[in-house]
Amino acid sequence: MTDMQTVQATATGAVYALVDPRVYEVRYVGQTGKPLAERLAGHLVDPAPRVREWIASLTVDGVTPDIIPLVEGVPLADLDRVEREEIEAHSARGDLLNTVNNRVFTDRRRKENRAEKKRREAAEKEMTQRWNRAVWRKVADQVREATGGPFSPADVLVRPIPAPIWATYRVYRVTHETLKAKFAAAYPKIDAETAVQVGVECFRQPNRPDPDPEMTALQTRRTLTASVLESYCRAYTGAFAAVDEGGRYGTEGNVSGRGGSAYETEFRDADHMARYMSLIAWAGRALDPWVALARKAGMDVTSAEFTEWVSDDADVRSAVAMYQATAPGWLGTFRQTWDFALPDYALALGSAHIPGFVVPGLLSDTASEALSKAASDRQATTAMCGALLRLAPGALDAVYGRDELAEADAALGLPAGTSARVARCLYGDNLEDPKDRTSRLLQRHTGTFDTVTIPTYSGWSGPSVPGWRLLAASLYSAGLLPRAEAGDGEALVAKVKNTWKPTESGIAYLEERESALLAHDTGRSYPTTPPGSST
Repeated sequence: MTDMQTVQATATGAVYALVDPRVYEVRYVGQTGKPLAERLAGHLVDPAPRVREWIASLTVDGVTPDIIPLVEGVPLADLDRVEREEIEAHSARGDLLNTVNNRVFTDRRRKENRAEKKRREAAEKEMTQRWNRAVWRKVADQVREATGGPFSPADVLVRPIPAPIWATYRVYRVTHETLKAKFAAAYPKIDAETAVQVGVECFRQPNRPDPDPEMTALQTRRTLTASVLESYCRAYTGAFAAVDEGGRYGTEGNVSGRGGSAYETEFRDADHMARYMSLIAWAGRALDPWVALARKAGMDVTSAEFTEWVSDDADVRSAVAMYQATAPGWLGTFRQTWDFALPDYALALGSAHIPGFVVPGLLSDTASEALSKAASDRQATTAMCGALLRLAPGALDAVYGRDELAEADAALGLPAGTSARVARCLYGDNLEDPKDRTSRLLQRHTGTFDTVTIPTYSGWSGPSVPGWRLLAASLYSAGLLPRAEAGDGEALVAKVKNTWKPTESGIAYLEERESALLAHDTGRSYPTTPPGSST
């Protein structure tokens, strides 16, 4: 062994700690082969970045770090190992400024950073949502004030519920409540309504073990009465849905579907049930656009705020309050796909036809897209096209494409307008199909949109059409769309209102169903008090 190796083998060092003298807390662990006072001087003169920040904070309070030995007399070959052990031991008790080999400290910082990132993202998301609700509330208020809200249901026919049907409903309700109590006792860990569904599914199994005669009788009674009531309720609300132009827009099934489960709702009396079912089509068509706007604006549609906001009409408010009290949450659950697109179109119509309407900057793209959709299918008014060009100056290109006829003249060295004249000579000016390529080329060449006086969406199909028509009819009724000589506006309003009024054929079918059901004497087929019931 050389003399130098001998010195290294016998030399020792120390593992030390820098301590915050204000709270006497270890903040840094290190190693040195020098005297501790000399090592502290080195920290003060040329500290590491994280240590420098800490020392600066101490200086503000007029103090400097203390240095204390943690382990002395450590052979130089063992200093790294002992230092790591001390760092791990002290980092478990508090934050250290060490970053090298400080696994506990590093993990803690990572967790804090992840938590802070999540908190920041959540805060940003909430702020964005609040801002979106605020700008949509401005839109909703402007549309509501200009139009007055939904059309009134005052003239909707309320067809009485036949006494035997009401009696069957009462039997169903009593039976259902009796089963709910029994199943709730049998399945105490789940809510009562879910317990009923579990029990019903068990009852349907062909190999169910040892059926209870009383439960079997109750289940059978519930099944039979539910079948009668669902058939009747579908026929009842189907009478109001039959005017949906043969289901062309995909909303007929929605209305009758809502009505088909109406018997599951709890009604006070037959009049309450009749009014509820008579207004289902109105609520699903006349009211849903306002529900959609209110939800965008952050309103609780089951609250008194919505009832007071949606209309000043007493019949509208009364109908809304009835649904809120009878079926909480029903108004806030969309069953029709067009419900979600309606606020965008209300924004588009409002920006064009409501005097002084303000389009929030955050929604300018949304308004442009809705206006472009109407313009591209020749269902935009002159005012709507003007609003589109204000919001999106390049909208002509977006709707029709480039002015290819002018480009052809330039490319072929022809006088301006030659290609357009050839196209008109070959195909004429009156091309009905807005998707026809030649029609779109000619329209783009004129530099103007093809417009309509009243957007009736004739020839359109799809679930969004009834909602677009309804909003156009609302603006027309409020005097915000021009009066067409051909009476298109009045015809549109009448067509819209007919979508929640029963037709003669619908009533005739309902009467047939009533006759068939009453022929079986449904109401008196069951005792009003099922077995095992104390009701």
